[in-house]
Amino acid sequence: MRSAAAWLAAALVLGGLAWRVLLGECSPGTFDEVSFLRALGQYDLLAFEPHFPGYALSVLLARIPYALGSSAPYAWVAGVLGVLVAPWVYAAAGRGAGGVLACAALAGSPLAASLGARPLADAGASALLVGGVALALRPRPRLAALLLGAAAAAKPDYALFGSALIPLLGPRPWRQAAATLGCWVAPLALAVWAAALGCGGWAPFVDEATRFVHGHLFEWGGTAAVDGRPRLLRFARPLGEALGAQGWVAFPAVLAALALMTRAPREARRAVVWAALPYVLYTVFAQNLEHPRHVLPLVLIGALLAGQGLNRLRAPLPLRWALLAVLAFGALSGTWRQAAQREARGRPTDALLALLEGCDPLGTRLYTGQQARPLRERGPALDVRAARDLADVARLVAADPAPPGVILVGSQVAGAQRLPLVLRVEGLTLYRWDPSRAGL
Repeated sequence: MRSAAAWLAAALVLGGLAWRVLLGECSPGTFDEVSFLRALGQYDLLAFEPHFPGYALSVLLARIPYALGSSAPYAWVAGVLGVLVAPWVYAAAGRGAGGVLACAALAGSPLAASLGARPLADAGASALLVGGVALALRPRPRLAALLLGAAAAAKPDYALFGSALIPLLGPRPWRQAAATLGCWVAPLALAVWAAALGCGGWAPFVDEATRFVHGHLFEWGGTAAVDGRPRLLRFARPLGEALGAQGWVAFPAVLAALALMTRAPREARRAVVWAALPYVLYTVFAQNLEHPRHVLPLVLIGALLAGQGLNRLRAPLPLRWALLAVLAFGALSGTWRQAAQREARGRPTDALLALLEGCDPLGTRLYTGQQARPLRERGPALDVRAARDLADVARLVAADPAPPGVILVGSQVAGAQRLPLVLRVEGLTLYRWDPSRAGL
């Protein structure tokens, strides 16, 4: 049975690699994706604004398949890293049904699959992170520290996991503890040096990093309002999306996964909770909760605990495999649903670009939020401009001596709902600018 489980886990992971590569995005669909695609041709980390000038390892790895002619290099990175860490994840989850569960989350959970196909760092960095946590649970302290450091080099905020977990990895002899710490610091130090190089020097690097921290604490995260709801409640939405929380099977599957996590060994639960706590606090109180991708590492390391709990469950073997089937079906059905929706409707940015290209480029202007950047990147001739709210739109229109005849406002602009509706389809809502009804 264990041999069959190992083959099943391998099939899932290889299927995840194929999924990412076949569905890999070749053009930017969001604000952040523009930065990662630009970095492939020119190593200019200041182009990552408003992000921290990091991600050195993610960009370096993606430039390898890019140089070989791949149109979806970040998808290759995410898929290959998932394959490389899968054996450690399978072993750390206890092999058998538990190992299959952890590998299924790594390869095919909705958020892991969708992010793995996009030009972003999250999926590849999360694979390194869960591999490091898996090695820490076995325990393999030095190799675990190296992977945790590499995860932080691929995505800077993942350093929060290592900062909490590394003290638990250090053996008693101080020389071995220092070696473990060095294995974690070395990739981070190289990433900081590479980031400074990509920024043109240490002074621009420090300035950009300071601006990033200020933005996360005050502009789009931290004290920024989120639909008037407490941030802790707002955190439930991205977590639900990450678990594929759609359809009737999602709720019992999520409850079952949480129950299995409580069955994991006490030492494993303590290590994982301790490692994840700084990142959870950072995500809830300093991240933009509009983006569910920030909870991906929590889902993957949670699957490690759930896998261990599944193997320790005092139940007949067929019942454990039946529970695994329910959990896997809950996650994979969400992944298939996302793929079907994308195939049928495309991305919102794709639909918006097609709509604007069908209009008179000289007589139509669109004001929107973060969508403005990928639209300008893909359609330089289009008149697309960024605006925060209706007051911002009014100021920009008033300052234009010759505004176009048709001005559209996207739903990303705060208060746009007060304008006359022009178009509403899945993921896309446009309004017609009318100052008399703008509530200004």
